[in-house]
Parts: sequence; C-alpha cells; structure tokens
Amino acid sequence: MRAALTFLLLAGCGDDIVAIGDPVVLEVSVRRAETAAARMEGLRGKTLDSGEGLLIAFPVEDELCITNAGVTQSIDAVFIDATATVAQVERAIPAGDDTIRCATAQWILEVLADEAREVDAGMLADGL
Repeated sequence: MRAALTFLLLAGCGDDIVAIGDPVVLEVSVRRAETAAARMEGLRGKTLDSGEGLLIAFPVEDELCITNAGVTQSIDAVFIDATATVAQVERAIPAGDDTIRCATAQWILEVLADEAREVDAGMLADGL
C-alpha cells in the first residue's frame, strides 16, 4: 500500500483535484504558476496559510531548481516527475534561503514547512 498525497488545485473558475496514493497524507488548495514569469516569481511577495500551496508547473520534465530567496516563509518543496511520482522532497527550506535545490521533475509543490512531513519519494499523483 502506498501513502497518499492529495492536492486540491484552485485553477481559474473551478477546483481541480489531484490525488496521490492512498491514504491521503497532504491536502492543500493551490495556486498554479504555469507561465515563465509566474514560475520565476514563485512565492516572492506572497504568503501561504496552512493548507495552501503553490504548484509550479513546467511543460516538460527537466532538471528543475528552486531557491527560497526573497520569500518570507519557510517551506517544503515536493518535486513531482513526468510520471506523476514524487521524486524528491526538500523539507524546511528557511525563509530567505538562497541555496539552489534541484531535482528531475515536471511540477514543484511548495507548501509551508512541515506540511509535507509525511510525503515521501515514490508516492503517485493522479490528475496533475
């Protein structure tokens, strides 16, 4: 049995649901960053509440890198590959940290630090 990760995605007018595995270990409502400008901006100038996230979506899988420079909150970053599998989880990235973190992925889900504590590599997603 695989653990689960579910995202409640807020996209435009309606909600999209993305589920990963079973049982659910994380459920967040997210904003999507799908344009180059939105991906570059990330969480700079924004704040997250508990249960919220930013889903950074890329058109294809590649080596993706993030930094938390200019962000005022500590975050967890969940890298999800093109097969909708959690590839890597970076936990408790400090606010303002300019360290570059990379993994092969197509999506990165950013949530408040410790919210992805039960998320592990190998969990599967559906509906990204």
